[in-house]
Amino acid sequence: MSNDAVGPFVTKLVISLIALILIGPLSIDIPTIPLTLQTFVLVVTAYWFRWSAVFAAVIYILAGLAGLPIFSGFEANPAILLSPSAGFVIGFPVMSLSVVILQNNSTGFFKALMLFLVAHVTLIMFAVIYNYFAGFSFIGFTYIFLRLMPSLLIKSILASLVVNYVGVPKRLRA
Repeated sequence: MSNDAVGPFVTKLVISLIALILIGPLSIDIPTIPLTLQTFVLVVTAYWFRWSAVFAAVIYILAGLAGLPIFSGFEANPAILLSPSAGFVIGFPVMSLSVVILQNNSTGFFKALMLFLVAHVTLIMFAVIYNYFAGFSFIGFTYIFLRLMPSLLIKSILASLVVNYVGVPKRLRA
């Protein structure tokens, strides 16, 4: 990476990390649907800032494991790695990476919506596989389809609206 590229990369990383720290712990209370904002921030920042956002996701996880209360619900606990949430938390960079790899400079609401839905499904698949090998009980397809998928659809729609109708300064675009 050239010296000219380091400044913008770090700027995008810091913006992504600040967004994760400030917005990620928040959740919207909808009965029976867990609507946390972590994955919303992850897909939006990955779409806008690409590799900087992937690295920000890794730093976000490490900071939460180190004790900063930045996970959903302002949690901070290394014991999260010993729970069924582990696969989801560890999968955050994988989710961001899936957006970066699949984005292909495509624009438009429906293309972004499909991209974000694929990223969310990638996260779920990663979490299920990780949790299986880690020995955690399977959360069940009923839980995935009745509780997680509605919230992931809502977050994907909102993220698609944001990336298509909120401007990012040209010097910060990937």
